[in-house]
Amino acid sequence: HMVRVPVFKTGQGVMSIFDFPDLSALNNPAVWGTALTIALVASLETLLNLEAADRLDPARRVSSPNQELVAQGIGNTLSGLVGGLPITSVVVRTSANVFGGAKTRLSAIVHGVFLLVAVALLGQWLNHIPLSCLAALLITVGYK
Repeated sequence: HMVRVPVFKTGQGVMSIFDFPDLSALNNPAVWGTALTIALVASLETLLNLEAADRLDPARRVSSPNQELVAQGIGNTLSGLVGGLPITSVVVRTSANVFGGAKTRLSAIVHGVFLLVAVALLGQWLNHIPLSCLAALLITVGYK
């Protein structure tokens, strides 16, 4: 039970790490029911996390739920087209940024860039991390 990050192979392009979906499944009504369920649950989770993030913010700024849901929809569409998992808001990342002293949304962008660089350059080492250790870290940060 280890982290599984796609690793770039020598001589292959960036596209080799993506697993493109079979779009013929869109004709199956069960796919639409499952997609709607996932979309509703992910949207509710995002809205709850947005509320929690607003309460964590020392400046007491209020985030736009509409903007968050539109961004989530765009992100989920793009993620699905390259074979990725559904995306939701993550209160752990938000709380880590708030308690780290972040003042603007730039912290979320920098965090995303760090993750992208880590996955792109350190994938083979990230795959040696046990999922239980990653879960413990996320639970600890989320609890704080």
